[in-house]
Amino acid sequence: LILGTSIVLALYLALNAVFLFAPEPEAIRGRPDVAIPAARAIGGESLAVVMRLVIALAMLSSVSSLIVAGPRVYAQMARDGVMPPGFSRGGSVSPLAVYVQAAGASVVVLSTQLEELLGYLGFTLSLCAAATVASALRWSRFGSVSQGPILPLMYVLATVGLALVAAEQQRGVVVAAVVTIGSGFVG
Repeated sequence: LILGTSIVLALYLALNAVFLFAPEPEAIRGRPDVAIPAARAIGGESLAVVMRLVIALAMLSSVSSLIVAGPRVYAQMARDGVMPPGFSRGGSVSPLAVYVQAAGASVVVLSTQLEELLGYLGFTLSLCAAATVASALRWSRFGSVSQGPILPLMYVLATVGLALVAAEQQRGVVVAAVVTIGSGFVG
């Protein structure tokens, strides 16, 4: 676990170093997308095109998983009686669930900029990760953390702190994330 985490950390830092130091500072100043200028600085326009294709493929795989996984969640929620029965067809997913998921994803993608969408996803996933780790902490009856799980507590505090810093920059992202997370409590 430590070795794998260390390797991922090293690769992440190396990639970010390339993004920062490969292009001229003017090429990335104020830009949210630094991968394309870095690729262009390293390998010219042909590498920039390859980088665009890699990014598009990564986004396509995310959308594909969204369209595949989302309707299955709706179908299970329909079987549990939380969603209308039309979202489930026996033991499988109904076309209605797929259409609703595809329509929702399309509306979000077409109504936002990529930077906003990535900010929203990062903010929402960070809060969910912090909530997951926080739920694993064992609290004593006096409200203090029992058995000293200092690393999970540090993770939660750091994640929430970074989310608050991000909230200062993108208030619309925070509103959308709160609406999304809050919708889970309805019902």
